[in-house]
Amino acid sequence: MLALHALLPLALLAGPSTDLFVDQNAADCGAANGSQALPFCTIMEAVAAAASGDSVRVAPGVYTENITLGSGVSLVSTQGAQATILDGGNAGVVVTKLLGSADTTLDGFTLTRGAGPQGGGVLSMGEFRIENCVVDSNVTTDGGAAGIHHQFGQLVLRNTTISNNSTLAPPNEIVAGGILLNNVASASIERITVSGNLTDSTALTPSGVTSFASDVVMDNSTISGNDLFGFGFFEDPGPTGGFVHTATIRSSTLANNGSGGLLVIGGNGVTLTNTIVAQNGGFSETTIAGATVGWESNLIASSAGLGPLANNGGSTLTHLPGPMSPALNQADFGSTLLVDQRGVPRLAGFADIGAVERSLGGGDANCTSAPNSTGSTGRLIMAGRPLLAANSAQLVALSLPQDSFGYFLASQMNSAPVQPPGSAGFLCLGGQIGRFVGPGEVQSSGVEGRFILPLNLQMLPSPTGFVAAQAGMTWWFQAWHRDSSGGVATSNFTESRSMVFN
Repeated sequence: MLALHALLPLALLAGPSTDLFVDQNAADCGAANGSQALPFCTIMEAVAAAASGDSVRVAPGVYTENITLGSGVSLVSTQGAQATILDGGNAGVVVTKLLGSADTTLDGFTLTRGAGPQGGGVLSMGEFRIENCVVDSNVTTDGGAAGIHHQFGQLVLRNTTISNNSTLAPPNEIVAGGILLNNVASASIERITVSGNLTDSTALTPSGVTSFASDVVMDNSTISGNDLFGFGFFEDPGPTGGFVHTATIRSSTLANNGSGGLLVIGGNGVTLTNTIVAQNGGFSETTIAGATVGWESNLIASSAGLGPLANNGGSTLTHLPGPMSPALNQADFGSTLLVDQRGVPRLAGFADIGAVERSLGGGDANCTSAPNSTGSTGRLIMAGRPLLAANSAQLVALSLPQDSFGYFLASQMNSAPVQPPGSAGFLCLGGQIGRFVGPGEVQSSGVEGRFILPLNLQMLPSPTGFVAAQAGMTWWFQAWHRDSSGGVATSNFTESRSMVFN
């Protein structure tokens, strides 16, 4: 007679998932059972007791261990990467993830002082998810990648910094200091920074990210300051001789890398969209050999007007475009991602190329009006570049009620907020206020709740006629629009912003 368990799917045989707890400062390690009251003192004790589907939750501290994760186990810190350190002690790989199909997670740790032949911080195979981590100051001695070396299956890598790792490679071997993807079926990379990684190799190879015979999508990421190439793609035609692998890089920044930003060897599956490749060393920003690359709305230049790699908000370091950067407001409309690397919203049609938006609003916000009938306060976006010669600046009013008529205001002075009679909002401009009410300038917000006005910097309105903007001159702008309050018709204003033209 066939046993009942032979007829049931594995998912029905598995018991409920369990949370196991680790705290190296626990009062009685000898009595530990992994409960919250009696946590294990080492991570490997908890991992050894865990089954697929279980989570190991680690309290803050420095854990000097070399950890091996089985398939389907989640290793999660309770207070994040800054407070929870996994120290490999230069005695082996910090975290090794064994081959397996069950989703395995590493979340919220700093991995450091790992040392191994082909992996330092992480050596992983199969399905693996790494989030909210810092992989820093690890080494390898025989190739691979000192930061993260992943093979086969699927990798999800998000909101993580891979920095200051060093790989020593055999002659002519393709490696990476930061990340090596080796025959990976699918790598989804988002909002990471790969910086300051080193590769000691005689091969034409990156120090940042290497994709070998792998499929990868990288969004909203910064690859900066690595000693050789930033990002490299190597196609393996396989036994049939065909090119089958792809790399898609969107809204990312590849800058300040020693040998160049992008290296592509073989294949026709690489596409860059809304990405900066600039300010890199070597003979060229990009090196393409035996390959075809798809380009869409990118900035490939010797200079992109980027600020230094710095804390510009968010959990990873980024390059903020300067006020005169050619990346500003030039991203392709149809390919704009919803947020940037920091999680700051992007505005389709006015987004910046690269990993980071300089500012959602542009210029400087001076005062905020009252919420309108949508429940939100009207926003004012200063799009384009404040260059007199370019004459490409635009005003965008958004977060407005649908189908509301309005127009923009301009002045060379601001003022404390004043509530005009009959209005629900506040006027923040002072002095001689001009109105954009010429042909086509009074607009409806439509179903999107916004209107847009290209500025003619030679004809800014004032009560006495048009005025040409001058270099060094500051102008303040705001939008007025129709609104309603409790079913009664009224008006309102957006926030105001100033812009200095050059």
